[in-house]
Amino acid sequence: MLITGGSQAEVDVLYRQFESITYNQGSYSRTAYTHIFNLSIDVAEIDLGADLRLLQIHESAVPSLLGESGTSQSFLHPSATGNVFLAISQLGESSIPDADWLSSIRQSAHALVTILQYMKDGIINVSYSVLDFSPPWVNELRKFGLLFIGDPRRLPYNNGHDRYKLDADGVNTLQRWRMALGVDSVKARMNAYGVQMRLTIERAGTYYEGSLERTQADERLIALSIALESLFSPSDQSELSYRICQYASLLLGVDAGERMSIFNSFREMYKLRSKLVHGTYDVQRYRNATFVTEDQLREWADLIRRSVVSFVVLFLRGCDDTRSLHARLEKTCFDDGEGYNIRAEADIESFLAELGF
Repeated sequence: MLITGGSQAEVDVLYRQFESITYNQGSYSRTAYTHIFNLSIDVAEIDLGADLRLLQIHESAVPSLLGESGTSQSFLHPSATGNVFLAISQLGESSIPDADWLSSIRQSAHALVTILQYMKDGIINVSYSVLDFSPPWVNELRKFGLLFIGDPRRLPYNNGHDRYKLDADGVNTLQRWRMALGVDSVKARMNAYGVQMRLTIERAGTYYEGSLERTQADERLIALSIALESLFSPSDQSELSYRICQYASLLLGVDAGERMSIFNSFREMYKLRSKLVHGTYDVQRYRNATFVTEDQLREWADLIRRSVVSFVVLFLRGCDDTRSLHARLEKTCFDDGEGYNIRAEADIESFLAELGF
């Protein structure tokens, strides 16, 4: 500018503007945002500690996060899938590459969402993860096009009308579960992957969690059936479905009426599963999406969720063998006191209280 006749004063003004834009917008940081599918919170932000925050992000800000240009509404992220993100920030430069750091943060998001999946009934999943930088101009240098990992889930659950709601009581429960999982004895026990009961829990959990990610009713039904069988299949394979349904009802039902309701519900699940896998289902009902209803799937998912949690608590209390648990459940047919004892031992709230949470 001096060469073209500009004054030193004008150069100084322009330099101060450059300096302000470049250096005076705060320290450098990067933030990982992970979209939590179908989650709803009733506040703008929830501080979970350890630099974890749940944030509601306005739908107009989502396109820039994803790297979509020229739009105020994201194509990859319909707002009906929920606008709550788990955010984790890191201040200053790091030797860990952006992609590696984002992948590691995504694992933290999975760990958090897994707890939410077992805390209560509801559809919730980890969707995709993106990076964002501060000051904002850094994004123009370090983000090129669409930049995310994972699979944005574009189809909302139940048209966005049945969100997984996390309120203040839910946050308290979440924090208690997180603290319990941080206890050394609990961590050691959960890492005992070679123990038979632990393997049972892992198999059942894999298919239960998988059922929450499926969008097709038949796939959810099959996944839930496998989860149920993983927990309650007897060593004697005779009358298999009857005994699986019986064991589940004996573990979960607090009285005869509830046990009968659970038993009949799971028997209906097995009837539909059998028709599906053997190709004898009503094709017209299948086409009309009435072969299995959303209410049925949610009921079975909730019962299996409760079963997995009960197995985990019993495992943490020292039960190593699924067969021994099944044998105890069989005795409850003739001994109501034994049924009460098992359900008391499997109660998550009692276990948390014993840990001091």
